[in-house]
Amino acid sequence: MKKITLIASAAAFAMSLPAFADEVPTLNTFVGGQPALASEVNDNFSDVADAVNDNDARINTLITDVAGKADTSELADKADQSDLNTTNTNVTTLDNQINAVTTGIADRVTALESAGGCPADMAAVGPICVDLYEATIWTAASGGTLIADADDPNGDASVTCENNGFGCHNEIFAQSVSGQTPADNITWFQAAMACANSGKRLLTNAEWQVAATGTDPVDGGSCNSSGTIANTGASAGCESSFGVFDMAGNVNEWVADWIQGDAGTSVNANTNAAYGQDRQAGVKPAGAQGSGSNMPAAIYRGGSALDTDTRNGVHFFGANAAPAFEGNGFGFRCAM
Repeated sequence: MKKITLIASAAAFAMSLPAFADEVPTLNTFVGGQPALASEVNDNFSDVADAVNDNDARINTLITDVAGKADTSELADKADQSDLNTTNTNVTTLDNQINAVTTGIADRVTALESAGGCPADMAAVGPICVDLYEATIWTAASGGTLIADADDPNGDASVTCENNGFGCHNEIFAQSVSGQTPADNITWFQAAMACANSGKRLLTNAEWQVAATGTDPVDGGSCNSSGTIANTGASAGCESSFGVFDMAGNVNEWVADWIQGDAGTSVNANTNAAYGQDRQAGVKPAGAQGSGSNMPAAIYRGGSALDTDTRNGVHFFGANAAPAFEGNGFGFRCAM
């Protein structure tokens, strides 16, 4: 088999060579004893010289072609090796990046698993995480500075934040911190933005109700209806089955849902809300509008310590305040 391969390769190589030089043309012949013409002798020399020169030229062409093929092959090998090295480097870099991401995800999963699937300042309630404490307002999502006048962010010199949420983006941040006076006098819009700025959201009404399950209010009423808002986590026994604090009394907590208000007659399609001038259609306005009018109600839950009775609790349901309403005892907490 080796011999056949060698012969075949030689044949293929021979076929690629330039054509052989033409044979020397028939030369003039001379007979002994007879004079030779000089022109015929010169013709013979010229024909031989032409044949030799032609053959030399073809040989040189062949040498150049063979050398060129060799150089091209070597360059191709080098190019292939360079490409391979580049590919290997890229693959190694990609592997390192994948490993880093995988490690980061694994660390995050481990941290969440160690905290019951949620950050340390939140409790797992079914598939979601709920803040352990009613929200306080800060200048950052973690750390930062507590906004002292949190009951009125619009009045704090360091905060530009309207009661409709304008100007609140990355200005106010909600944190779940024990031992702080919870934010109140907060509109629904401001509460929603403070949660969003912290990578969270308001609970839905249904989520809030489940998270409050098991809270054991004093005397079957509110955990705190003392007339004074207590610090977060300070009310003894006011903890739900999920470990969430202060869900009965203390501050009313806005939830995500809007609903028909309590003002009676529905407004028609030609009636605008004075707050924002947005058209309202087929909506019963909330009785407590704040700076607006004709807006529906945003639901709030739990009741407030400022309502000094025992009716506030885990089944308290408020639907008489518009999302622009800014009242004492109105706060919130977040979920994710």
